[in-house]
Amino acid sequence: MNEWIHRLVEIVTPQSKAPVIAIDPEGLLQFPEIMTLCEQRGYSCILAKPGIEARITFELKIRDKPNILFIIEGMYKPLPDIALASKVITISLSMLFPFFDSKALSGLTYNAYCTLDSLKPYQVLGFEGTIRFLLENLYSIDIESLKKFQTKERIIAVVIDVLFNNDSPNMAILTWLKQQLRPFFGAISENLLNKDFLLNYISSAKNSLEKSDLDFSDPILQKAANTLIVNRQLLLKDSIENKNSLIIPKKNNIDREKEIAANIEERIPLIQNQQRDWFEIGRLLGELSLLVFENNNEQSLDRYYTLLSDLNDRFQIFIKNAYMSLHSLSGTRYPVTVHKVLDYIRAQSHKKKALFVIDGMNLWQWQLLKQKIEENKIACSDVPSFAWLPSITAWSRQALFKGAKPILSEDNSKETTLFTEYWLKQGYQSYQISFTTFSKTSEIPDSNVTIAGFVCNDLDTIMHGAIMGNQQLYVDTKTWIESSKIVTFFEALLKEGFTIYVTTDHGNIEAKGIKNLSLSTRNLSKSRGKRHIQFVDEKTARSFIEQNPHLSVGLAGSSIYLKDTSAFTSNPCVVTHGGSHLLEMVIPMGVLQK
Repeated sequence: MNEWIHRLVEIVTPQSKAPVIAIDPEGLLQFPEIMTLCEQRGYSCILAKPGIEARITFELKIRDKPNILFIIEGMYKPLPDIALASKVITISLSMLFPFFDSKALSGLTYNAYCTLDSLKPYQVLGFEGTIRFLLENLYSIDIESLKKFQTKERIIAVVIDVLFNNDSPNMAILTWLKQQLRPFFGAISENLLNKDFLLNYISSAKNSLEKSDLDFSDPILQKAANTLIVNRQLLLKDSIENKNSLIIPKKNNIDREKEIAANIEERIPLIQNQQRDWFEIGRLLGELSLLVFENNNEQSLDRYYTLLSDLNDRFQIFIKNAYMSLHSLSGTRYPVTVHKVLDYIRAQSHKKKALFVIDGMNLWQWQLLKQKIEENKIACSDVPSFAWLPSITAWSRQALFKGAKPILSEDNSKETTLFTEYWLKQGYQSYQISFTTFSKTSEIPDSNVTIAGFVCNDLDTIMHGAIMGNQQLYVDTKTWIESSKIVTFFEALLKEGFTIYVTTDHGNIEAKGIKNLSLSTRNLSKSRGKRHIQFVDEKTARSFIEQNPHLSVGLAGSSIYLKDTSAFTSNPCVVTHGGSHLLEMVIPMGVLQK
C-alpha cells in the first residue's frame, strides 16, 4: 500500500465511539479505492455536500452512530453541536504530500498521487517547482529542452503528450499549458486544450494544401502527431469522422500495416529510456505483427523482421540502462514489472477481481485474443508491463503470483500458496480466495470468492510445439482461441460480477538454433525456454561468455540470456523464450469489464 493511502486511511478511521466527520475539499476520500479500504476497516462511508445537506444527513443518518465516516465534499465548518457529537478531521494535501505545493497538486488523478508518493523530491518544492516535477515525472516532459527550443511545434507536442496521457491534467497544469500556448496561438490558446479542437486543428494543418501553420518535420511534433495517427485518433485526407467527432482511419489491413511500420521506423531514433515509450511501441508492435502474419506477404515479412531487429537493438540499450531501476517503482498506477501486477489489482476498487494468466502469450497473440473479446462486446483496456529477466516461467510466474521478487533457487510450483498468502496479508479470508488451472471444464468460483486466480498453460504448450515458426503459431493460436472457449468463460466470470485481468508471465519469439550444450555445463533447467542458461555460479557464467564472444548475451547473476533471436538448440527454427528480446519482455495485460 502506498504511504499516502495508508496514512490517509489511518487518519480517518480512528478508534472512536463517535462518528467521524472528514472534511474533504480535495476529494481524496471520494476515490473508490480509498472508500473501499475504509470500509474494510469497519467504517460505513456516507457523503454529503456542505451546508443544509450535511446538516440533514447528520441528523438522519450519523448522530450517535459509531463506525460512520461522514465525508463532506468541500470546505465546511460544523456547527458547535455537530462538532461536539463527532470527531472532526480536515483532510489536506499538505498533510499527505508535505514536499509539494498543495495548489499545484489539487485535482490530480488517484494514479497520479500514487506515482508522486513513490517519487519524493529531495527538497520542499514551491508552486512552480511542483508544476515542473509533475510535468517531468507524470508526463515525461523535458522542461530544459523545451526552454532551449521553445517553438510552437514543441509546445503543441507537449499539449498532445499531456492531454492524451492516461492521467488527465489538473487545473494547474492546464493553466501552465495555456501560458505556453498564448505567445504563439493567442486567442485560440484555451481552445487548444480541448481534445476535439486540438485534433481538428492538427488535422487541418497537416491536410492544408497551402503552407501550414505548423512544421511537421520537427521530430518532436512528428512523433506526437504520428502517435495520434497510429492510435486512430487522427488521420489525414482519407479519413472519416465517427460519432465522437474524433478522426478515425478508414484503411484496409495492408495500408494499416504500412502505416504502423512507417511510424515505428520514424520513432526508433526518438525513443528514450523510459518505460512509457516501450509500452506505446509494444502495443503497436503487437498489432503490426498480427497484420503481417495475417497478410502473409513475403515482402512484408522481410520488412517486418528487419524492423523488429532494429527495434530490438534499441530495446537492449533500454534493458541495460533502465530495466533494473523499474523494480522499485510503485505498481499502483500500472504494473511496470510483472511482480507488481497484484499490487495493481489490489489498488483497483472493484469488489470481485479475477487474475487470468495465460503462460507464454506474446503481444500479437494478445491482439488476436483481444479481437475475439471485443467481437463479443466486452470492454477491454490495455495495461502495460515487463516480464522478469531472464524471461523464464519459473521466475516470472513466481514473481507474478507472489507479488514480489522471485527466489531464484526456486521454481513456480508453489504459486497457489504464494497467491493465497499475498491476499491473506491484504485482509482477505481464505474462503474469499480461489486458484485453479483453466481448462474447458473449469467452473466459475463459488459465490463467496472475491479474489480468483487462474493459470492457463495451453499457449505455452502450443508455442513450444511450433516447429515451423510464427506462421504455425499464428494458425494454432487462432484455433486454440475458438476451441478453448476461453472468451465464453470470460463472459461467465463477468456475469458473476468479476473484473478480469488477463496477462502473461512472458512473451515468445521465433528463434534460430545455434548450438546445444551438455547438461554438465549448467544446472538442471527450470524452464523449457531455450534462450537462458543458469550456471553453478557467476564465475562459470562469465567464463562461458568469454569463451563464446560471438554470442549476444546478457548476464544476470549466475544466469546468461540471449538478446537477439538465437536459441541454445540444434533446431533451425523454434518458438521459445528466456531471453531479453522485446517480444519476450514487453507483455500485455487487458482489463475486462462489463
